[in-house]
Amino acid sequence: MNYTNILAVPKFSILLLYIRIFPGTRFVLITKAAIGWMICHTLVFLFLVAFQCTPVAHFWDATIPGHCLNTPVLVYTGGAFSIIEDIVIMFLPVSELKNLNMSRRKRVGLILMFVLGSL
Repeated sequence: MNYTNILAVPKFSILLLYIRIFPGTRFVLITKAAIGWMICHTLVFLFLVAFQCTPVAHFWDATIPGHCLNTPVLVYTGGAFSIIEDIVIMFLPVSELKNLNMSRRKRVGLILMFVLGSL
């Protein structure tokens, strides 16, 4: 299991939890779209990391002729996507929580709990 998969598993877990907590059809559709994005992102970066060198053995043995992708670009791009996904996951339930029938103070407290829990 590589770093890309390790980052994705907790995000999938949180998104699936959101589907259980907030069963509204619009919210579920948005959450499933986020899950679809996460699946695509995880698979693309999994293959990019696994096959970053051509031939693959060039990664371990530099004496084998070949070339590799620009690793810093790959790392920074993956990091940027991960941060954006984290922010989306953090603020996704806010739209559902703000419509709850409770005092403003309790709603704000509940929103803060979800946001801080995502960190």
